[in-house]
Amino acid sequence: QKAKLVTEGNDLVMMGTIRDVTVETLLKKKIKETADEEAVTSFSQRHFEEMAAMAAWVWNISDNSIKWSPNFYNLLGLKSNSKEITHKFFLSLVHPDDQKMFKDHMDLLMNQKLENSFEFRMLQWGKIRYLKASFRVMKHEENELFIAVFRDITKERSLEEELKQRVQFAEALSETILDRVIITDVHNTIKAWNKACEETYGLEGDEV
Repeated sequence: QKAKLVTEGNDLVMMGTIRDVTVETLLKKKIKETADEEAVTSFSQRHFEEMAAMAAWVWNISDNSIKWSPNFYNLLGLKSNSKEITHKFFLSLVHPDDQKMFKDHMDLLMNQKLENSFEFRMLQWGKIRYLKASFRVMKHEENELFIAVFRDITKERSLEEELKQRVQFAEALSETILDRVIITDVHNTIKAWNKACEETYGLEGDEV
């Protein structure tokens, strides 16, 4: 409401207007709730991606627009919004020896609509990181979307390499021991079977 005093002859008159703003107020409230929900969703998505070391893009092939998920900058080793991410820039960070393979998988999805997953290397400030990519295409209303999900598997690769080296060391050590030595992983899969075992059980290491 708004009101003011006016003079009419010798009299003071209070004049006012009242406007119904119910719809306007409800719309503002709804906009704020929607904005809050989007902020919470964005926050949750960003932190989920960070914990899972994942990021994704959604490329609308119909109008050539692309959306990059919140964690993409971290995945590329960049500060948030420090540089506009484009396909060309992203491909420039893919290891030179893997760029053709990366493009071939993109073409496979674009031309034959075949979903695919593969591993590739990426250069991040002079260091090599290992990523796993999953490509798929889907229809949304009239639009065709190219969805790519990336996961950083560098730590997994490092652990696998460390385990491999330890197994090789254990195998080399076991060959010098006269006792029967069997090495397994946590799933009870035999990883090492020394000569003493081969002689005792009559089974080669490759067999077991």
